[in-house]
Amino acid sequence: SSVIKGMLTGIGIIIILKEIPHFFGYDKDAIGDFAYNQMDGQTTFSELGNMMDYISPGATLIALISLAILILWDRVLTKKASIFKLIQGPLVAVVLGIVFFSFTTGTGMEISKEHLVQIPVPEDFSSFLGQFTFPNWSAITTSGIWVTAFTIALVASLETLLCVEATD
Repeated sequence: SSVIKGMLTGIGIIIILKEIPHFFGYDKDAIGDFAYNQMDGQTTFSELGNMMDYISPGATLIALISLAILILWDRVLTKKASIFKLIQGPLVAVVLGIVFFSFTTGTGMEISKEHLVQIPVPEDFSSFLGQFTFPNWSAITTSGIWVTAFTIALVASLETLLCVEATD
């Protein structure tokens, strides 16, 4: 039990450390941000220091409001009325983020465009079908693919067992 709790706590700490710069609106490079030593020569902790120079007021404000909604929704509001059990807090936080973006465009508090999700919009049906590609099956004979697939399957199985044990 202690090992499982320790491993889940470690994973949680890593996720929190990686998300703190995004909370304040700093995302210099998304590629390679999953590793401790990143592709740009930075580390997880040096990114925390770098973000202080690039804090986005709009992103920070909506992050604080969303965090407050998520905490208050579960701890306070769901106990007050049954409507708060029907409507989920994360959905309210997302809708509030959309409303915040709509009303703050051009005010200096807006969230910069590179932080927004870019969804390709096809012009016609053929451009819609052009967005899909088939996998390169020639790589299936490469041993590295099988090692990677086995590693992912093993880690996913271990994670499932840990989550089941943590739930118990």
